[in-house]
Amino acid sequence: MLLAVQCLVLAAVLLWAYRTVRAMLSWKRGGAPWVPTNVRAVGPLLERLIPHDAPVWEVGAGDGRVAGYLARLDYHVTALELDRLLVAWGQVRFPRVTWVQGDLREVVIPKGAYVYAYLTPRLLEQLWNQLPRGCTLLALTFALPGVEAQQELEVPGWQGVLRVYKR
Repeated sequence: MLLAVQCLVLAAVLLWAYRTVRAMLSWKRGGAPWVPTNVRAVGPLLERLIPHDAPVWEVGAGDGRVAGYLARLDYHVTALELDRLLVAWGQVRFPRVTWVQGDLREVVIPKGAYVYAYLTPRLLEQLWNQLPRGCTLLALTFALPGVEAQQELEVPGWQGVLRVYKR
């Protein structure tokens, strides 16, 4: 029994170390570390904003908790994440989500999609510049530089707003 507990503690420490190193490397490469979203706060707002028949993408999905929340409500959701470990974990937790492991600069998001992202302003700008006309960007916390949001919604239980941008 003691050995099992020691193994669990070691696994937790190794996972923490892995995530810490990945976050530091991500910042150096110009990315952003994974910061989990409070889906109980953001989810109801997304439900109000996204039509059920629209394709939905979560870019920088992390473990896919927002994508999984929407998929449980019968939205067709694609989650894009760079980190292979987070994609693997998300595939186990949320099998109804379509997972894409890759860089946001290398994917084609369909016209008319609703794109949820909790990314840094620089990454939001890269994403915005490649979105086709007809897409809606739903950006949590950070503003898209140089573009005025059509809506800014306070997120209860979260220190920030959800900004809506129409392409």
